[in-house]
Amino acid sequence: MVLFTPATALVGGLVLGTAAAGKLLLTGRVLGISGALKGFVQGDVTSWRVAFVLGLGGGALAAARSVPAGSAFDVLPATFTVARAAAGGLLVGLGAALGNGCTSGHGICGNARLSVRSVVYTLLFMASGMAAATLSNGAAAAGIAPVAAQLTWPGSDVLRFGGLLLGSAVVTLSGLAGIAKQVCSHQVLGLAAEFASGALFAFGLVYTGMVRPTKVIAFLSPTHPAWDLSLAFVMGGALLIALPGFQTVIRKKNVITRPVMEQSFSLPRNSHSIDGKLLLGGVLFGAGWGLSGMCPGPALVAAVGAPVPQVLAYVAAMMAGMWIEGRFAAGSKAGKLVAKVG
Repeated sequence: MVLFTPATALVGGLVLGTAAAGKLLLTGRVLGISGALKGFVQGDVTSWRVAFVLGLGGGALAAARSVPAGSAFDVLPATFTVARAAAGGLLVGLGAALGNGCTSGHGICGNARLSVRSVVYTLLFMASGMAAATLSNGAAAAGIAPVAAQLTWPGSDVLRFGGLLLGSAVVTLSGLAGIAKQVCSHQVLGLAAEFASGALFAFGLVYTGMVRPTKVIAFLSPTHPAWDLSLAFVMGGALLIALPGFQTVIRKKNVITRPVMEQSFSLPRNSHSIDGKLLLGGVLFGAGWGLSGMCPGPALVAAVGAPVPQVLAYVAAMMAGMWIEGRFAAGSKAGKLVAKVG
């Protein structure tokens, strides 16, 4: 039976928002998981990417052993095939690379910037995801019973852990900021901030249950009896923190002139133009999300925390999709250059 867990989702969302806002304020960079992975695939292996992804992996391992929510990860049935997961991963990889973002980069950080591109992309992948999950009968494939989602409030241990997690996020990121003000070189601290934001984001994903494909597919199946709105509370909680954090940076430039550990903020400049790549990317990303119930961050965390064939196939196919898009993009640029020279 699917459980509707608004309180857990909201608290976990606050953790995700804190990690995203904290990373921006400390390092000046947007927390975008698909962007970090795309950099690896396409040859941009920088130290901050390594630190951030290691943080996600370390957080996944720690969360899998400490989050008090029973089994933190799904045991997927045989009806949820490796082929289905791989097809979803390939589409998500292509879509994220084309649209330059995913549920973290566009869904949380982009919407927190009030970016028109991110709003459009989010609406597209939500609609496409619901269509794909419904038309492919994702709920049945994931073994979701046709029973209404049961409203469930967290026990004292789960709620206490969520409060501890949120407090730890604030203390850790604030502590790093405080240390940075006392030292001259911020290179190591910047990597520590990347690692911390990745680890906190992983904990938040596990705590909310978003690493479970069944929970995501239940959200993306509005016509199914087990429709679960928990994910909406996750996104809402994340934006409660990320929105004021990002808007303060954008609108109060005379107050916050630079991030704590870098010389300048690295925010996307093209926030309002809508192009074909963005639209196609949103549709493909949503289709893959609906087929598999996974997007880059939760899939990577699940692959480390509880590796099963479906999740591993998804991650491999997702990375392949990003690589394919990079090859096509490089070929297209080369073709345009040759045409211009000719």
